[in-house]
Amino acid sequence: MATEGHTVLDHTVLDIKSLHPVRVYYDKGNTVVVQRIANGFEHGKYIISFNSSVRPFHGWIGSFRLTPSTEFPDGVFLGAVEGWADVYEYSRKIEKPLK
Repeated sequence: MATEGHTVLDHTVLDIKSLHPVRVYYDKGNTVVVQRIANGFEHGKYIISFNSSVRPFHGWIGSFRLTPSTEFPDGVFLGAVEGWADVYEYSRKIEKPLK
């Protein structure tokens, strides 16, 4: 049951703002939450919806180096439409300046 838009089906919905993003963007339909930029690298959370066809291959998706999140080991609930998602810590070398 929804309560003030924060709980759906008795699961807490992840609030991206709680991750303190520097920037949020999409990569191959997945959500990238940049939490830190340092020494030419981005670091943060890479969120993959369970219905996404893109999965890490040997810890990589494109230029993103992924490791399972210890903060969200069981995944997160994104809401009634998006459903559940896996969360990874990521780092990525910035090839070109962010806009």
